[in-house]
Amino acid sequence: MPANKALVVDDEADVRAVVVEVLMRMGWEAAEAENGEEALHVAAGMLPDLVVLDIMMPGMDGREVFAAMRRDARLAHTPIIMLSSVNDYELGSPETAESLAEQFRTAPPQAFVNKPIEPKELRAIILEAVGEA
Repeated sequence: MPANKALVVDDEADVRAVVVEVLMRMGWEAAEAENGEEALHVAAGMLPDLVVLDIMMPGMDGREVFAAMRRDARLAHTPIIMLSSVNDYELGSPETAESLAEQFRTAPPQAFVNKPIEPKELRAIILEAVGEA
C-alpha cells in the first residue's frame, strides 16, 4: 500500500523540518513548499492526502492558499491543518484567534496548531485530521 502524502507549507525551514520529521516517523511521504505560490504548484502535481499550512507567510499567505485549495475540485476535500504563531497576535497583528476562526467559518480547516510545534500534539492532530484517531 502506498504511503500517505503530505504537503508542508511554511516560510520557516526549521518549522518545515519539524513537521516533516513527525510525518516521516508516522510513515508518510512529505513534500515541502516555502511560500503560497509554490504550495499551489506542488499540491496540483502531488494531490496530497494532507496539507500542513502556515497562516502568516510573505506574499500569498495561508488564508489565500487555503481558499485557492478549496476552490480546486481536486483539493477541495483535502484535510488542511493551519499553523499559527501566538506571537503574531502578541506583537500587535490585527489578527485574533476569533477573527481567524471567523474567516474559516464557511469551510474550516481540520485544526489549528500553535507554534512552537509540539511533535506529540502534532501527531495526534494529524491522526484526527485524517480520521485515524
